[in-house]
Amino acid sequence: MIFIVVLACVVGLCVALVVGVAKNPGPSPADIALGYEHAWDLGDFDVIYRLSGAELHEGMRKADYITAKRAAYRGEVRVHGAVEETVAEEAHEQGDDTVVLTRLRRADGTVVHHEVRLARRARAWQVVAYRLRPAPAR
Repeated sequence: MIFIVVLACVVGLCVALVVGVAKNPGPSPADIALGYEHAWDLGDFDVIYRLSGAELHEGMRKADYITAKRAAYRGEVRVHGAVEETVAEEAHEQGDDTVVLTRLRRADGTVVHHEVRLARRARAWQVVAYRLRPAPAR
């Protein structure tokens, strides 16, 4: 009798776990956009590739993409790790497409704004376009 109760509890917990995982929406578009910004700040091209859709992979496989980006940014004056604050100011979601407007404050006090476009694919958000945008009018 105790065996049946224990077995029923284990089966119930397994079902609850499967349902919970299946219903978990994962990170929000704003979370992905902020992660993408952080990865660019650190020069982490592995993460950038994983968060990006095929549109941003430049037709390259992951290893080739990472190698090309590291080579391209090796001599750049830009200092990685210089962002002190990253904020998702707005997110405009429409179905499976979202635009997140971000603001980055660098250590030298400069502020940069980006428009990060995301698409939901296979239940996960991917960055499909990324561009500098003018500072909002105050």
